[in-house]
Amino acid sequence: TIARMLNVPFTIVDATVLTEAGYVGEDVEEEQTLTVDEDYASQKMEKMSPSHIGNRLGAGRCRIKHIGKFFKHSPVIRAFHTTTTGNYFFRFGQKDLPFHTVYIGNFYGATNDDGICAFLFSYCFQSISCFKVIELGVIITAVAEAMSEEMRRDENIYLMGEEVAEYNGAYKASKGMLDEFGAKRVIDTPISELGFAGIGVGSAMNGLRPIIEFMTFNFSLVAIDQIINNAAKMYQMSGGQLNIPITFRGPTASAGQLGATHSQAFENWFANTPGLKVVVPSTPYDVKGLLKSAIRDDDPVLIMESEQMYGDKGEVPEEEYTLEIGKANIRREGSDVTIVSFGKIIKEAMKAAEELEKEDISCEVIDLRTVRPIDYDTVIQSVKKTNRMVFLEEAWPLSSIATEVSFVVQREAFDFLDAPIRRLTTADTPMAYSPTLVNEFLPNAKQVMSYFVVIAGLLLGYSGSVMGLGVAGLAVLGMGKVEAGIPEDDIRNPATIADNVGDNVGDVAGNTTAATGKGFAIASAALTALALFAAFVGIAGIDSIDIYKAPVLAMLFVGGMIPFIFSSLAISAVGRAAMAMVHEVRRQFKEIPGIMEYKAKPEYDKCVEISTKASIREMMLPGAIALITPVLVGFGFKGVFPETSSAEMLGGLLAGVTVSGVLMGIFQNNAGGAWDNAKKSFEQGVEIDGKMEYKGSEAHKASVTGDTVGDPFKDTSGPSMNILIKLMSIVSLVIAPHIQADDAM
Repeated sequence: TIARMLNVPFTIVDATVLTEAGYVGEDVEEEQTLTVDEDYASQKMEKMSPSHIGNRLGAGRCRIKHIGKFFKHSPVIRAFHTTTTGNYFFRFGQKDLPFHTVYIGNFYGATNDDGICAFLFSYCFQSISCFKVIELGVIITAVAEAMSEEMRRDENIYLMGEEVAEYNGAYKASKGMLDEFGAKRVIDTPISELGFAGIGVGSAMNGLRPIIEFMTFNFSLVAIDQIINNAAKMYQMSGGQLNIPITFRGPTASAGQLGATHSQAFENWFANTPGLKVVVPSTPYDVKGLLKSAIRDDDPVLIMESEQMYGDKGEVPEEEYTLEIGKANIRREGSDVTIVSFGKIIKEAMKAAEELEKEDISCEVIDLRTVRPIDYDTVIQSVKKTNRMVFLEEAWPLSSIATEVSFVVQREAFDFLDAPIRRLTTADTPMAYSPTLVNEFLPNAKQVMSYFVVIAGLLLGYSGSVMGLGVAGLAVLGMGKVEAGIPEDDIRNPATIADNVGDNVGDVAGNTTAATGKGFAIASAALTALALFAAFVGIAGIDSIDIYKAPVLAMLFVGGMIPFIFSSLAISAVGRAAMAMVHEVRRQFKEIPGIMEYKAKPEYDKCVEISTKASIREMMLPGAIALITPVLVGFGFKGVFPETSSAEMLGGLLAGVTVSGVLMGIFQNNAGGAWDNAKKSFEQGVEIDGKMEYKGSEAHKASVTGDTVGDPFKDTSGPSMNILIKLMSIVSLVIAPHIQADDAM
């Protein structure tokens, strides 16, 4: 279609896939004779491999994954496809490099892995200004290109590390480099990071420019003395006589299930060292440009990549370019909030920004790219525009890059901030091996979304107060848990991880930490109820709630009793559902032999059905109490007492519910966690009256009985207090205009 549009003759070469895709073409297999248009060279190439064909058909400049060659000087349009799977290598310069997708204008030159044939344009290419060729590279290839191009430019540059030569690099970043540059410039080393890092530093002192590859920066700790005490300090200690133009590079941070010692992010460790430059790129474009700048730099530079991003695609220009170290990149423009990140986690920031855009929250995403030096100015200017900042980082929270940037932003742009700076880091614990815990450990888009619920609440609450809603608008802040919810979120993640470790110590820590988080939650509920109560008083036209009035005092006591009634109903509901579950499990053990021996599969759906139905059926009465009681008091006592309005009585009810509900929530959350921990303490033994008691003892049996109350305390009735006091306050606020004091009296 494009060829006809341009009125250009064309020839189809290897049209197998074109035919399958519905195009017209001769079915020519890869190893058969391939005929080239006579206008090009009037030649035949018989049974040549694709790499030889690519080499023979002109000095093509664009590399295309799975597809073929762009023939710059041919006066025809050609489509070329290789029927192979996986990466294919075509001759380019002195070595083989993988081919990648090419975009031509708004038309796809090729798809990624589907094998659909590309149109390769060459006719009058310089005169067709509407078409632009952009190469899509992958990060690992960008690394290889940067190193190779620099080593061709400067013979003083060499590469050294484990498996970089004969094995082409642990991740194939140095593929083909041994053949091109030889064993004197691409050097395999023993497993001795301290040794070859020291050799690199020494050679840099003598005028060479080494690239030292660590198989992972987790192993750089073995060489940290050479990096921090020699490379970083030699310039100063030599009085400026010795530069150390050395580049340390390799993957950093987590890469799936690699365990605690192979999943660490040390960017902030190295960034804390004067004399080092620390670069954490996230795209092929950034990797190539920044790595070339690092190799040319006269100071030691660490390029810290992500193994999980080595296959990521992105635009990489054909022409020579470098990028300035210390300059951030605004990946996405926005106006409501600034999200700052770097490295692999920038992808989560972009995902969150895309999702939040659907909620009309405009996010500006900044990729720091380098964490020493840090481009503070770009971040500060963005915050001055958006007035809010969230920082994502794959690092432990203490002394993180997020901590430093947050400090500088609040110091330089405090007057522009409309909300507290938020940061989202990894959990403050070593990385686990379980996939579930790995996901909980790392910052992700879902966690970012939860933070922005708070920001949305801030925006709505602030708007409400500005538009004249007063305390009712500010109550939205409490509903979003702006004041107390963020500590709860920060605590919940490590509590979940500890609770799922699989041993009693972790479970005890998880229960205790979770109880603290629930404390923040009930405090948030109290804040919300207080704001809603104040709004109710204003809208209902009440000057004061006088407890000397008998009807008001009576409602105060009724309100104080409701949390107890609500809790008892919730605990009883848990008991009934639990017994139904016990009966079902007993039935399955009896009727389905082999469950305990893993020879038969239990009927899990029956148990899920019991818990689901119970959760709906059993909570109907407690829910009705929360919804109907304010309505009954507000309308039922309207005009009944001449000196007391129903609005005042409802105010007394809310006061009783709020005070009693908050205290009950705190009590049940803490007591439930204590009962649960008491039961688990018998696993290691508990001293009671001078005697050690263990699992199976009478004391242990008593603790198990106590835990049957503790679990519903901390997991059901305790947390439900939050809902009770907020729901009754909201219902009261809704009916307040209809029971105003002036109308009732």
